[in-house]
Amino acid sequence: MALLWQTRSGGNRYEVRSAGRTRRLYTNGICHSDYNPRHAVTRSVWDCLFLPALLRPPGDIRRVLVLGVGGGSVIHLLQRYIQPERITGVELSAVHLKVAARYFGLRGRNIELHEAEAGTWLQGYDGPPFDFIVDDLFLEEGSEARRAIDMDAVWLRLLLKHLTRRGVLSVNFPDYRTLKQCAWFTHVDIQRRLPAGFVLRTPLLDNAVAAFCRFPAETKTLKQQLAAVPTLARSQKNGQLRYSMRRLKCP
Repeated sequence: MALLWQTRSGGNRYEVRSAGRTRRLYTNGICHSDYNPRHAVTRSVWDCLFLPALLRPPGDIRRVLVLGVGGGSVIHLLQRYIQPERITGVELSAVHLKVAARYFGLRGRNIELHEAEAGTWLQGYDGPPFDFIVDDLFLEEGSEARRAIDMDAVWLRLLLKHLTRRGVLSVNFPDYRTLKQCAWFTHVDIQRRLPAGFVLRTPLLDNAVAAFCRFPAETKTLKQQLAAVPTLARSQKNGQLRYSMRRLKCP
């Protein structure tokens, strides 16, 4: 891949690389975003993070919160296929936000970006709740990526506090083993507030994306809505959009 830009800041190495029209953002060698202006589908984990939005009927998702913006891969997908009234993004890295605007074309009147630590920002937030929350909070640990905030009961309850009564929560985990450690599996009060849980995966990565819903959702709803969007249906047919989805079961 061709190197378009690089810098070092705060002990971290940032790079933007390109392969054809696709651009990727790397921090310390770990990919944080993938974007091609010709098609929003990334063939990676960001597709799985976006897809749970299709568990809600068209037009139902008006307010979205993205924790961990990176270069904006998920936001581009939401802009193209969901078109919410407002997308709020929270990102710890000022470099990521600058790269998102300069190299990934992340802009729009309905997008509001904040440079902040996600936990601190969410604890201080007192605005209206969100219909869809994406938690893509990762840090680099050597050559591996790990979650920046454990999905324990404290964090899940804080997320729930800001999720509407028919909201959907989409969470990126580095693998299925880490997902199984999530407090959803061990706390009955959280299971009651999130009665439907699913895991989405792409065959190219170990990541496991959990989708938790505050209503009794079904996988067929997502499949039907995906099939109703011509560009997504074509992407699935030609193999660009590849994912698996199954229901999570409580112990």
